[in-house]
Amino acid sequence: MADRLALLLPHTAPAVRTALKAHRDAGALVDGWLAEARAGWPDGDAKQLTERLGQLLTTAALEDPSSFHAGDVALALGCLEQDRGALRRFDAEVLGPVVRQVGKGDDELAQRLREKLLVGARPRLLEFAGRAPLKRWLALVAKRELADLKRAPSNREVGGEVGAQALWDLVTSDPELSAVKANARAALERALTDTLAAMSEKDRDLLRAHHLEGVPHGELGKRLGAPRSTVAHWLEQARQRWLAAVKVQLHERLGLDGSSLDSLLGLVGSRLDLSLQGLQRG
Repeated sequence: MADRLALLLPHTAPAVRTALKAHRDAGALVDGWLAEARAGWPDGDAKQLTERLGQLLTTAALEDPSSFHAGDVALALGCLEQDRGALRRFDAEVLGPVVRQVGKGDDELAQRLREKLLVGARPRLLEFAGRAPLKRWLALVAKRELADLKRAPSNREVGGEVGAQALWDLVTSDPELSAVKANARAALERALTDTLAAMSEKDRDLLRAHHLEGVPHGELGKRLGAPRSTVAHWLEQARQRWLAAVKVQLHERLGLDGSSLDSLLGLVGSRLDLSLQGLQRG
């Protein structure tokens, strides 16, 4: 148990590391969580599971170990790794029941959830931190997605379009942003171009490889000699850095703030593939 604790510690946050070292039953707790994780994804790599648990562990989990759902964390990780067994189990035990409960068996909702959870710049399953059962967490995600489908049905076919025009069609569906349409398109394209050019070569290469070439996390990991979870983390950091820089420029150039700016950035961030396709010429 001490060996497993030693393997987990380097991946934890400083406060969690300190609390674990001071906890009299830390070894037993870690052993229990890792056993749950192995049951959640039996084919998972032990090192990878240990790293993921360490990243998500909180001091609250040390106070109430049952509040950290390590088995569900492992199942989510298996799905992100495209493990067939994990995906089958997720469909049967989590996604299927949730869609039947929340969406009354709506096939379109199920497909939308699969896409949001498992593909793109930031698969939504990366957000699952194990602080609630996976099924309960997914039910909340499904309710929000169902509300979005009802509120904005005209946006459901955008995935087949490409380039800046498709992104712009999304942007101008927001009433507040339409009011500044005359200036906003040029400012958006300039902000995207300038901030992308100012990023590090590593960030640009990662974003372009994943969103333009469609290279999955696992393949990028092989190219870079890094675990898939690490590549996903790098991509998310690059995404956040890009959007933060775009936010600053749009605020300066258009005076946008509050809900309008958040709406614009949310649309850009959710369709990062379109943003990059529109900038290929640069």
